[in-house]
Amino acid sequence: MEAIHMNHDGKHLIRPQGPMTAADAQELGAAIDSLLAEGGYCFTLDLRDVPCLDDLSAGAIQTVAAWLPRRGASFQIANALESVRDAIRNASAK
Repeated sequence: MEAIHMNHDGKHLIRPQGPMTAADAQELGAAIDSLLAEGGYCFTLDLRDVPCLDDLSAGAIQTVAAWLPRRGASFQIANALESVRDAIRNASAK
C-alpha cells in the first residue's frame, strides 16, 4: 500500500492509496506507533483513495482508534466512502 504522509508540528495526515488489506493495516499501525514515539499527537486517516478494505483491516483501524487516545493522541477518520465507513463501523460492533 502506498500512502501520502504530511506532518506539521506533530499533526499527521496519512492518506493511504488503493484497497487496504490486513497487512496494509498492520503496516499503518506500526507507522503510527513510530510517529507517536517521535512526538506525534494528532492523527487523521484520510481514506478518500481507499475504495475498499477487508474485515481485518477494518478491525485494525478500530484498534488504532481505540489505543491512540489511551496514549494521549487524537485520531480521526476523514473522507471515507460510505462502504468503507460501514466496514469500519461494523468491525467495531463485532
